[in-house]
Amino acid sequence: MDGHPAPLRSLAPAGAHLQKPAVTDADPDLPLIERIARGDTRGCGLLLDRHLTRLHALATRMLGNPADADEVCQDTFVRAWQQAPRIAAAGRGGGSGR
Repeated sequence: MDGHPAPLRSLAPAGAHLQKPAVTDADPDLPLIERIARGDTRGCGLLLDRHLTRLHALATRMLGNPADADEVCQDTFVRAWQQAPRIAAAGRGGGSGR
């Protein structure tokens, strides 16, 4: 052992990381994404409340630095805000999800 952590291994099937996740009406985040797409900051706050703790913990484990994890989380939620109209349309079947 060289003192470095073992690489993370995915349990997903080979090539699964190349597939876009399906956004469906069963997605519990879709109503929040739709609110965000309409500019609802409260919807964004609820999405953040739902996912920030786990996202930050994962990013900290992967990066080994809470400050870097903070940046990843901020970038993630800014991007969610910016892409919400596209994601909402795809969730309603009105877009390609791209």
